[in-house]
Amino acid sequence: MLSFIPFRLLLLIAIFIISLLWLYFLSINVPSLNQRETEEPEIESHLKFPSNLEELQKVSQILGDYFQHNKSYVLLLFSSAYLFKQTFAIPGSVFMGLISE
Repeated sequence: MLSFIPFRLLLLIAIFIISLLWLYFLSINVPSLNQRETEEPEIESHLKFPSNLEELQKVSQILGDYFQHNKSYVLLLFSSAYLFKQTFAIPGSVFMGLISE
């Protein structure tokens, strides 16, 4: 059965899975951000995928707080997510632009 699947397709699937695992690894190894370091104490200090504009603004604010204390982590996370999105033609440029501001 494997002889019928082209090598390039298997390579693409492997790259996709490795990239997805890299993003998962980055998301579970988020550096801690103490509640007293944030401007607003009710901000949740964990990242999640936003499902509406209000949650997107919260994620943007959380990333802003992380950026003040962990610039290299936020740069690596944002760059990795952007490259993943562009490589596999996943829509969402508007969300990435809103988060980066």
